[in-house]
Amino acid sequence: MKKHSLLSKFTSIAIVVSIVTIVLGYIGLSFYKSTIEQSVYESTKLELQTLIDSSLAAKKDVGITNAYSIANDGMIKKALSENQRELAIVSLKNISKTFKEHTDFKNV
Repeated sequence: MKKHSLLSKFTSIAIVVSIVTIVLGYIGLSFYKSTIEQSVYESTKLELQTLIDSSLAAKKDVGITNAYSIANDGMIKKALSENQRELAIVSLKNISKTFKEHTDFKNV
């Protein structure tokens, strides 16, 4: 009888210790997971912000390039000085066509 009650006590203690260990492990891993998750969100946010900033800078550069191209186009200057809208439209279409053919900018 004593042997059976000693085995029963040992089993009960082992089960309680196992349950406590599992619960503490779960709590610790949950906290660690939330910390890692927040870190991933922050790093992804920074990467996306950098990507957006570089894309906007590239678009700005394209806009400046387009402005210089238009400003230095002889047909545009002539169209503006003579108030000829059709000549300006033809010249701008040619600039757009040239960009599509000779650069990576396809929708200028």
